[in-house]
Amino acid sequence: MPVLRLDSMVEDVVVQGVRRRLRQGFSTGTTASAAAKAALWALRTDAVPAEVEVPLPAGRRAVLAVVRVEQVSGGVRAIVTKNGGDDPDATHGAEIIATVRPKPDGLLILGGEGVGRVTRPGLALAVGEAAINPVPRRMLRAAVAEALLGAGRQMLGAVVEISVTDGEHIAQSTWNPRVGIEGGISILGSTGIVRPYSLAAWRASVIQALRVAAAGDADMVVLCPGAMSHQAAQAIFSDLPGWAFVEIGGFLGEALQTVARDGRIRRVAVVGMMGKLSKLAAGQMGLSARDSSVDLDALASLAAEAGLPAPTVAAIRQAPTARAAADLALAVGADRFFHALLRRADAVVASQIGRPVRVQTVLLSPEGAVWARSGTGPGA
Repeated sequence: MPVLRLDSMVEDVVVQGVRRRLRQGFSTGTTASAAAKAALWALRTDAVPAEVEVPLPAGRRAVLAVVRVEQVSGGVRAIVTKNGGDDPDATHGAEIIATVRPKPDGLLILGGEGVGRVTRPGLALAVGEAAINPVPRRMLRAAVAEALLGAGRQMLGAVVEISVTDGEHIAQSTWNPRVGIEGGISILGSTGIVRPYSLAAWRASVIQALRVAAAGDADMVVLCPGAMSHQAAQAIFSDLPGWAFVEIGGFLGEALQTVARDGRIRRVAVVGMMGKLSKLAAGQMGLSARDSSVDLDALASLAAEAGLPAPTVAAIRQAPTARAAADLALAVGADRFFHALLRRADAVVASQIGRPVRVQTVLLSPEGAVWARSGTGPGA
């Protein structure tokens, strides 16, 4: 597989009927791992790398330019600029800094200035942790492991602190303040790559993918809001061909409209995590954060109908996120609640399609395991 470089990462997309060639970019997770590898390499060898190569998820690799390497007390820091290509978000152009110091053994990853800290439950990280998500943490570990194996003075471990210049200010243009991440941005990226899909192009690609699926041999499609749900769905429905799985992003309404118009699709599954399926169960067809938010009152009412204790119902109504609501339910036995949620989601999907079709929804944990599957639990 070729090594990815920004100057060659482009793709053709159709935006409002016009074909455009747009640049891809790298996530903050990829950028942080490159800075960490550059700093550790300089610390071990006294050489200042102009660029570094780092591993990405799914076996790919990327080369990123190093802006600057500097000596600091007890270690080295390196700076790499986050480049989001032609689909930049608020973090495009941010300076991601990795400060590395030697450690007797192991790897300690810290969040420094400009990296947010989790202040509420319900996210993928524990309260108090730096907002460096699980996949970027794995990327950092892999990049550091490569640097530790290279030539130079012997080191068995390292402390890596990730910081972001002006990160607290940048974070005000993100969702972090609303979900309880304070003091900076999050280090993110499930694939390591930022793809330049505009909303129009992504919507068109969803519709096109469903049409391709309908033209295939199978009569079933599996709709997945994101990369992790897509991967989990392929394991759950392993007998289906690859084209039966469609990553829809936030465009559930457009996907179901396409299914409704094409009578060849007889079975539909929606696989997702708590936030997306909570929105679906409430009848929301735009699943992205910019289009909708979780209706916690509706979740609390559903929890009450499912027989959860009154204090849990009240806590769900005040929860910061759908994930936090799920954690509250899990603490008292969430089986009936989860399956009630999925029955509601099934009914919404069926009503949107408006013709006879077999519907199934699958609720995933944040790690991608199956929490519940409609048609298999209480009341099924």
